[in-house]
Amino acid sequence: MKQKEARPLVVAAWDEWMARKGLDLDDATGRDTLQFYYDLLDAKSPFLKFASRTCEKWQVIHDWLVSERRIGL
Repeated sequence: MKQKEARPLVVAAWDEWMARKGLDLDDATGRDTLQFYYDLLDAKSPFLKFASRTCEKWQVIHDWLVSERRIGL
């Protein structure tokens, strides 16, 4: 899967994850991103099957969520 295909799926999964956890998007942090990533890993999510040569995948996901304004810096 390419990053451009995975990105909207991961962002949608993030929104669902935040709602399920009862967390407010305005209060989301990098720590929440890491927990979300670990939950995807535990679930063996197909969303994590994108290529990443430069960064760890959780960092890529974190960057996507920052650029989509789902979390602050």
